[in-house]
Amino acid sequence: MDDAITSVIQERLLLGRMSYTGCAVTVAGVLVLLSVFWASLDKSFGILGVASIFGTLGAFMSMAVALRRRAVSPDHRWRPNFFDAGLRTLVGLLSAVVILVLMRSALNPGIKIGSFDPGALKEPSIYTIAIIGFLAGFFERLLPDFLKPFDPDNTGQSGSSSRPATAEPH
Repeated sequence: MDDAITSVIQERLLLGRMSYTGCAVTVAGVLVLLSVFWASLDKSFGILGVASIFGTLGAFMSMAVALRRRAVSPDHRWRPNFFDAGLRTLVGLLSAVVILVLMRSALNPGIKIGSFDPGALKEPSIYTIAIIGFLAGFFERLLPDFLKPFDPDNTGQSGSSSRPATAEPH
C-alpha cells in the first residue's frame, strides 16, 4: 500500500513539474514574441529588445535548471504555476533591460564583470548585449535571496526552492 501511495505522489509531482514547465514556456514565448513585435515597430528599441529576449531566455533556463530541486504543488492548479513562472520570467526580462540601461547611462555604478567594464563600450555588439541579457535573466534566481532580509515572515528558507502559493477554494 505504501508503494502505491509513493508511486501516486511521485506521478503527481512529475505532472506538477510538467504543468509548471508548460506555464513557463507559455509565458516566455509570449514575452519573446512581444519583444520581437515591439522591436519591429520601434527601431530605437533594438538593443533593449535583444536584452529583453535574452533576459527572458536566461530566466527560463534558470527555472529549468532549478526545476528538479523546486517544490511544486502536486494539485495541478495552473494559476499559481502561471503566476510564479510569469513573475520569474518577467523579473529576468526586466533585470536584463535595467542592467543594460544602467551600464549604458551616466548612472553607471561601475558594474564590472571581472576586468571587463561593459560601460566602457561605446557600441556593444549584439552578442555582448545578448550575453549580458542572458546572464541578467539567469540570475533571477538570486532575487528571492536578495529580498529575504526584507521579508517580515522570514523563515530561513531560500526563495529559489520555495513552494508556489496555492489558492484555497472559496
